Amino acid sequence: MLQHLMTLSGPAGIALALISALLAALVGGALMGMKLGGDAMGNELAAMIGAMFGPCGVLPGVLLGLLVLTFVF
Repeated sequence: MLQHLMTLSGPAGIALALISALLAALVGGALMGMKLGGDAMGNELAAMIGAMFGPCGVLPGVLLGLLVLTFVF
């Protein structure tokens, strides 16, 4: 089972993790921006601002997690 999990190790796995984290952060930031600021700013502007600031919190955590996993495994 461990061999199956290690098939995406290396640069391909890191790139896949970063791309999927970026997409999830963009979508999550846009949705939360619309939910929190949609009434005050309008949904479009709130979604743009949320998608811009969403990855600011996600990407450092993902990079730190990948760095830790690189040294552990």
